[in-house]
Amino acid sequence: MIEFPDSSTSSKSTFKHFYPYHHLVSSGSDLIHAQFRVLAGLMASFPSNDLNSPVSLLWAHQLRKEHATIVAQLEEIKGLHPSASELKKLVTRTEKTEVATNNIRKDFTDLRTAHQKSVKSISGIEENVRTLQRVHTGDVAGSHDCD
Repeated sequence: MIEFPDSSTSSKSTFKHFYPYHHLVSSGSDLIHAQFRVLAGLMASFPSNDLNSPVSLLWAHQLRKEHATIVAQLEEIKGLHPSASELKKLVTRTEKTEVATNNIRKDFTDLRTAHQKSVKSISGIEENVRTLQRVHTGDVAGSHDCD
């Protein structure tokens, strides 16, 4: 009977014994593929007329359990990566945001220029008012001198 390491065993020798191609396993998905290759090879060695034996039923249960775990892991991985359409939407949104930001910068520059012109205009008007006040004050003072 073939024995599999239980989940509490973490020794590298057990891993090397159970996965003879352990040096080829480099990531989680490679590990999943290695598990399937080993299990498929072992299942192929069972005689086809012995499908209702306790060992076959145990294997079937274990395979269903492994399958459910792997499907859950794949769904989790799919959830971590956005789809192509989502990426395209994000790129479009980013481009629109960049255009809007550039428009805001241009509007801000235009407003600053308009503000500076207004300040100069107001300064000119204030200077004209002061000049008129001086002239008016000078005329009033001159008229008092003449009396």
